[in-house]
Amino acid sequence: MSYAVEVFRATDLVTGGGREPEDFEAVWRRMPIAEGAWRGNGSLQVGGERLFVKANRLGLGIKPKRWGRRWDIEREVEAWRRLRDSGLPLVRPVAWGVERVLGLPVRSFLVMEWIDAGVDFEQWLRARAGESDAEARAARHAVGTGVGDVIAALHQRGWVHGDLAARNLLVREEGEEPRFLLLDLARVRRTDGRGRLALLDLYRLAKTAMKAGMSQDEAVWALEPAAGERAREIALRTRQIRAIRWRFPRKLRHWAWLRLGL
Repeated sequence: MSYAVEVFRATDLVTGGGREPEDFEAVWRRMPIAEGAWRGNGSLQVGGERLFVKANRLGLGIKPKRWGRRWDIEREVEAWRRLRDSGLPLVRPVAWGVERVLGLPVRSFLVMEWIDAGVDFEQWLRARAGESDAEARAARHAVGTGVGDVIAALHQRGWVHGDLAARNLLVREEGEEPRFLLLDLARVRRTDGRGRLALLDLYRLAKTAMKAGMSQDEAVWALEPAAGERAREIALRTRQIRAIRWRFPRKLRHWAWLRLGL
């Protein structure tokens, strides 16, 4: 059994790093994870500072479908290290820690800076449902192109996000235009030579946009910065796949398009 705590910025919650059990346990006992749950997250107010924290608890006997999740926090920290000088809008980690058994992470936590006045992509759009048609369309255009620019910048640097759900696209009001932050970097990876991973990223982005209330044509706004001329094709394919009611045929259609281009 081994422990490690790394600190990027000292706070009242995590004052310093170390490899002793008490270094880890002193932070772990503050984590918002319920008894019997395998993960938890939320905000903590510590010493006058608000922080965002997440924690994973995955024993050696965990269900196979969750086995790979034990490395999520380590992967997120590593992705941040690689991207922190890229100019991309990321949330800065404050500290992280891990307990390992036989080399496998069984408990881990991540402490991050708190972002004020931020809501996810879908919440931001739905909050404007009562506005006039012109105002709502302008809002969808602003948030669509803004998110699209961020994803295009990520792809241009040779990376894909891997989990472009609404909850991982944080929108903040700064002046007249919304600003964006990429959250949850655990699935970030290098693009493959054939562009399949980038295409999958864009499919997920289009799916998220449509689920949030954007039409097929409006989803193109989010796709164009990264996809260029393929934006309309990706939006169309996404709508067609989402329209398939049954899960297996939907998955099969999705696979045929991404793998075979059909």
